[in-house]
Amino acid sequence: MNLKFIPLLLLAAVFTLVLTGCGGDSELSDSPPPLPKPTFTPVLPTTAPTATPTQVIPIPVETTPGIAPAWEEQEALFWNEPMWDGLPKCTTDFGFSHQLVAPKDIMEIMFGPGSHVWPHEHMTYWGVAGEAGGVVQLYAPTDIFRIDLRTGSLSDLEDDPYTEWGGAFYLCDGYTLGLGHIAEPSDVILSILADAEPECDGDHFVGCRWNTETFIPAGTPIFKSSHYVGALAVGLTVAGLTAKQLQELPGYGYSITPWRAPGGNAVCSLEYFPEPFRSDYLNLLHSSTCGPFNQDVPGTAMGYWMPSPSPDIFPSLPSERDVPAEEEIIWLHQTVTESAMHTISVGSATFGLDFGHYVYATSASGLVNSRWDLVKPGHTYCTELRTKINQYMWEDDVERILISRLSEDGASLTVEATNNDKCGAGPWPFQGGERTFYR
Repeated sequence: MNLKFIPLLLLAAVFTLVLTGCGGDSELSDSPPPLPKPTFTPVLPTTAPTATPTQVIPIPVETTPGIAPAWEEQEALFWNEPMWDGLPKCTTDFGFSHQLVAPKDIMEIMFGPGSHVWPHEHMTYWGVAGEAGGVVQLYAPTDIFRIDLRTGSLSDLEDDPYTEWGGAFYLCDGYTLGLGHIAEPSDVILSILADAEPECDGDHFVGCRWNTETFIPAGTPIFKSSHYVGALAVGLTVAGLTAKQLQELPGYGYSITPWRAPGGNAVCSLEYFPEPFRSDYLNLLHSSTCGPFNQDVPGTAMGYWMPSPSPDIFPSLPSERDVPAEEEIIWLHQTVTESAMHTISVGSATFGLDFGHYVYATSASGLVNSRWDLVKPGHTYCTELRTKINQYMWEDDVERILISRLSEDGASLTVEATNNDKCGAGPWPFQGGERTFYR
């Protein structure tokens, strides 16, 4: 077992309750009386020392520089519209104006998929310091204009049944703050919910959901962290920008089809806090990176792969734009904590690998253990995979070898895992259990 620095195995047991705003139309059917339009508080520069900007995984050489998708040229439809109409415009460049939580109450911040296997918006997990007793106060980091909150029961815990919360907080310009593994709503939140009609035990969730317009000024206490997990899941998504514009934002990376990716408009939330909080939070990053959320490299195997091809033109029907289920995808990406390691994250056991994450030490040349961004059309590759235990640990022994071949147009990837512990010299023909995934 390969053991890296593990502060109390932080976040190894993080489960997923982050609930983002979804469901319903993109417009409000019944518009309540207009709310006050408070002026968005600008982020003022300070003289506090700044941390090193968010590091990103460099784009490798010999790759396609980029794609200008035709679907973004259409004016009638746009994939990245704000979730709700009526959100106010920011009066300056977007940024938080208040801390989310006191930096002294956070032990570390980890970037990674957690217990998910796909790239998603809440890939920063904030571990609560032991001195804080596992529970810390959370504040609105900027003005909030709409909330979509849900509860999830942990009633299977016989000794201490418990309810966790998660939700989406809608900000100016359609920015959305996602928070998961939270509890104990503040008096302000409870007052808002008392005037809203909840929806309980719906088709796609267990618990209750409140979705309502409101106004919560920056700095207001909103929730506390959940003491069961000892960590927060935090995400920030950006609406209204094209894929090209998103690529310029901190931590975003590159996505070929952002409208089908769960992290297709996600950015690094840490970079949007004012100093000194920005520096304090960045210095808590164990992995030294906050992103990229999206790691597609066109013309190679690296990135996010789905069970069906994407149309060349942005589809008009919402049913054709759905993000595939997590169990239907594979994600080939760089291991955040080890730049020399790459990972394949698997949604379901359909080609010889069970649900989970598998890592390998990369090679810069040849067909064995090649980096995902160097797996290109014209060859069959072999990769020696070890099971990843958590963000910092993986098995010493190779569990499976993965055979992979990229189509000539780079739009499909065929993979099969076989019960071997060494690739050998090849060739590596498929054995009949292969499956093909698509961009």
